[in-house]
Amino acid sequence: MYIPNNRKKLQEEYTVSMKDAVWSILEQWKAVLIFAVILGVLAAGAKAYKDMRSYHAAVKSAEQTQQSSSGDTANLFANGLDGFQAKLNLSAADKRALGTLAKEERQDVYNLLQQKANYDAFSEYYLKSPLMQVNPSKEKILKLSYLVQIPSDSRNYSISTLLALYRDALSTDDSAKILNQTLGISLEPRYANQLYQTGTSLENPDQSTAGDSTLKEALLYLNIILPEKETDTDKLEEKVTQYLKKTSAGIQKKTGAHTIRLLTAEQQTIVNQNLEKMQAGVYNDISALATAIKSGKAALNTSQSAVYESVTSKSGSSDGQTDLTVQSSGAGGKTEISRPSFSKKYAAAGFVLGILIYCVIFCVLLVSRKKVTRLDLLEEVLGIPALGETRAAGKYHGLRRLFHSKGIYRIRYRSVLAERGATRKIAAYIASLAQFHQMEQITFALPSRMNPGSREELEKICCQISESAGIEVRRLNLYDTASEKYQDAVRSSENLVLAVSGGTASCGELDRYIAELDGYDRTIWGAVCIDC
Repeated sequence: MYIPNNRKKLQEEYTVSMKDAVWSILEQWKAVLIFAVILGVLAAGAKAYKDMRSYHAAVKSAEQTQQSSSGDTANLFANGLDGFQAKLNLSAADKRALGTLAKEERQDVYNLLQQKANYDAFSEYYLKSPLMQVNPSKEKILKLSYLVQIPSDSRNYSISTLLALYRDALSTDDSAKILNQTLGISLEPRYANQLYQTGTSLENPDQSTAGDSTLKEALLYLNIILPEKETDTDKLEEKVTQYLKKTSAGIQKKTGAHTIRLLTAEQQTIVNQNLEKMQAGVYNDISALATAIKSGKAALNTSQSAVYESVTSKSGSSDGQTDLTVQSSGAGGKTEISRPSFSKKYAAAGFVLGILIYCVIFCVLLVSRKKVTRLDLLEEVLGIPALGETRAAGKYHGLRRLFHSKGIYRIRYRSVLAERGATRKIAAYIASLAQFHQMEQITFALPSRMNPGSREELEKICCQISESAGIEVRRLNLYDTASEKYQDAVRSSENLVLAVSGGTASCGELDRYIAELDGYDRTIWGAVCIDC
């Protein structure tokens, strides 16, 4: 269907259908994909950002929990159970509740609360400390306690220097990471210091170091806990030995010319036996605390019981009911928090959602207007899609198929900025459109004021159309709508193409020329603006 050269008909409306919108979207597949990819990346990025915030919050919370749980228990057994007092945190409301009791009644409740705080701290340590988690009876503690042995002529050398070195090394994250990667074990640095500070009485297994006051710490601290996944003790001992040989040079630089050796089997037996006694003693002490708490609660009067229950109900723990079953995992209460990764699921969902959003918004905006005039369509076409330089304006971007099917074309060509071969492309494009509409000839109407550069470019286009497609090309060199000669030429011409030179103003001039042709029977097929 061609544009009628009647101004009234130019104002007729054309209904834009959903089919037109769908075809337009298909022609914009690159833009759709780019929009979908961007939305997919944003969706996955938003999910990753949210997960990272949750991850950092969880890590911070875990660190605070570990610090609070280890703060009271880090030196729990350094001076024995009798000398340890857990920190008792009482809120303002708790203190007001205690204040309602008489002095002696208040002191009894306070002492009972302190016992319960000790019980909670001891129980948590017993359940989480690696020292309490190993099971000596199942040989989950290796015979890998190392001592510094100086030459035979100086057998009274103290091992405290090496102990300090091991303690400092394992107390740092980097050193602990090296041990974990090399040996395949999991030992938190904060527990390394606990193990060092944890002492117990034991017989002197080596008379050569009988005067060494730090031997009992060495026998406990320098043991490496066997991980649950490793069942071959000999193989793991070999790995540990190789690791220590690799690092022995650095150790010798700090401690002198000393060698490292394994404890003897007799020494290791003593360590295992004493560790077993220590665990049993700690368990018995905690059980005794639970019994004392129950007895103390039974001795409270009604008002004291009410205050006690009010304070302890906020902690969420029950008196004497904590499960103290020994876990032989070797890791000792470490909670792993996985680091979030890029979510492929959210990226895919965002990609699909991006396609849907683009299509829905485009179709709704386009079809919501429903009708546009053919003159509006003519004013919107500003380029040749085949050249890759098309810039359709406004809300009709991408309606190339719609414009072509209605025979509405405006060709805008700027030869100064055009790439090499653009003239040939324009000619081929016009020729293909003429063939599509089964035209045997086309007529270019040229204005008398057309500058030489534009006229030369248009002449090239006409020649190439004629040579490549075999279509007869006529030229009207008089372009003045007021002249009778021009009007006569228009009446006798078929498939008229208006041509002007200049920029945007000339494009507007085309519209004026089209409107002034009111009343003629001929069809204006298209318009070309050559700007040189």
